[in-house]
Amino acid sequence: MKNIILVNGNPKKNSFSSCITDKYAQAVRKSANIRIFNLPEMDFDPNLMCGYDDDQPLAPCLK
Repeated sequence: MKNIILVNGNPKKNSFSSCITDKYAQAVRKSANIRIFNLPEMDFDPNLMCGYDDDQPLAPCLK
């Protein structure tokens, strides 16, 4: 069975990207293992406080 990761990077909850992500997942769910990352459902701070100079720990939803 295939493993598929879907990434919806649109921050709007009711977007076209969300719609096509859901429809694609429904279409292939019986023949593949699906993991979906929906940006509007994730809780993390996208701001790199120290830029790339220091390590910033990953938020739980990104681990």
